[in-house]
Amino acid sequence: MRNFNFAKFLSLFSFVLALVSLLLPSQAAFAAEEEKFKVSCVEPHSGCSESAKIIEELKDIVHALNTGNIDKAAEYYDEQVTSIDKKTKKLITGKKAVIDDLKKRMEAHNPNSQEPLKSITIDHPMAFVHGDTATVTFVAYKEYGGDRPYKMESHCTDIFVKRGDMWKKLHYVSNWKRVK
Repeated sequence: MRNFNFAKFLSLFSFVLALVSLLLPSQAAFAAEEEKFKVSCVEPHSGCSESAKIIEELKDIVHALNTGNIDKAAEYYDEQVTSIDKKTKKLITGKKAVIDDLKKRMEAHNPNSQEPLKSITIDHPMAFVHGDTATVTFVAYKEYGGDRPYKMESHCTDIFVKRGDMWKKLHYVSNWKRVK
């Protein structure tokens, strides 16, 4: 019997999902709840009702962060959430540490800063549910204002875990880069 390579499977699965999303008819974009802050979700793809819930929760997280409501965003994070600090290459472990890191980064781009965050767009989010965990992939764009406005892009992967009736963010990876 051959050994199963989960990393190769996940990579191939992500590619297939991306290809399928290009072939599917467009779905309506989610509109932002507040005009002041633009949060949009372009062509979400969900294979089942559970993955649709996860995409809605992802939209809620982004909206909360974009409006500076970190406490609201924290409701969607698991107690064991992890992320990687791209500068130090260290794993950030636990809800308190991850939320503290988010607060620090959000403060740097608050509405009164030199580089205020103006909008976030989530492009083609796809959620794949496998039991009580789910993998969500998407491309995200951030637009910053100030004297020298600029845009950033990231190919993101989030892992969610089901806790009761709610999906909680367990891990996330992003790779933000400036775009023209």
